[in-house]
Amino acid sequence: MPDIQQLLLDAAQTMADGRPADAAELLIAARDSIDSAVPVSDHVGINLALVRAQAAAGEHQEALKTALAADALTVPIASTHPALRVQTLAAATECAVLSENDEACVTLGGFLTTQALNAKDLASAVAGTVIQAEALLRMGRDREALDAARLGVGQGARLGGDARAAWLGRAAMARAAGASRLGRSLEARTALGIARSEAVPAPDQLSLMTTLQEIAFHGVTPASLETLESLAHEADPRTRGAAAMALFDIALRHQDIDTAERWLLSLSATVPEDSLLRARTSLALAKRDAAVALERARAYVERSGNTEGRLLLSDALLLNDEPVEAFGVLDDAVDLAAGAGDAQGVMQARFRRSMLALHLGDTDGARADARAGIELAQDLQSPQDIAT
Repeated sequence: MPDIQQLLLDAAQTMADGRPADAAELLIAARDSIDSAVPVSDHVGINLALVRAQAAAGEHQEALKTALAADALTVPIASTHPALRVQTLAAATECAVLSENDEACVTLGGFLTTQALNAKDLASAVAGTVIQAEALLRMGRDREALDAARLGVGQGARLGGDARAAWLGRAAMARAAGASRLGRSLEARTALGIARSEAVPAPDQLSLMTTLQEIAFHGVTPASLETLESLAHEADPRTRGAAAMALFDIALRHQDIDTAERWLLSLSATVPEDSLLRARTSLALAKRDAAVALERARAYVERSGNTEGRLLLSDALLLNDEPVEAFGVLDDAVDLAAGAGDAQGVMQARFRRSMLALHLGDTDGARADARAGIELAQDLQSPQDIAT
């Protein structure tokens, strides 16, 4: 039988020498040789060391599998070793982030928050909440993301020292992004103020959010375009993609198809497939390419299942002279947005349904939807939207 202690010492030295893949092989050998009589904590310790080696070697999917295996070992002893369960969940959640597995980030982040609160580990609880909020934003689940980010800000404000610096700013950024997407501009501005005061470790992201908020309140200016173009070329990959998408949307609003197409070409490697499909659908609509717009809109609805997809599909159906089917799609959009607590989505769907009802001769329905849309627009700008 191999000398487990020697394998562990050799693995530690190999990691120190900058050879994580070799260290992982040694740790796998140690893990596979360990006796069942050895305490669970020792099993977990070897697995966590293996997670670090695999992650350092860029084997993020394998690291996630190892972290989940380590967490499974701690489940039976979670009541007596709560801190160990938090440690394995934190490792698994971080591996989910590294492997860009947003579904796993949401699930594991939620587990981490719950377990960490039970263990009275507030910093880890905030980490789980923030990672969950950021993943929900990437998935387009904006209402859930905003709720999680609000919780993260509330929890993060109770932290101090390095933990506060690490997580409160990120929570505030996620809250600003969620609030902005849902049309809650005042809340977004407040959250950005928190982020600015908290030494956010992602200045590019803060610059992007600040610029987008300035555009929302004051319109596009040469300075804001210059900032976005700089971020689209020089920031980290995720911020580059978001900045390029903003420039794409601005070009479409100004009917500058050539510029929009240029930015669309730069998006393929920097944004999720859902966002790319949404952009391609919007471009086809702007070019009034009816058949392509309808095909892409249906694909986007099938892939994303969100309110925005249904709004785009209704536009594509109108472009194809299908107003009755478009009206039905807007009915679905209103119900979907209302069920998700997405006031911005309900407002947009009701305004569009109002115009379509008027086109179809339903003046009473048109008035009702228009009134509801106006009331929602007013509510979205209410100071009550700024929840603590």
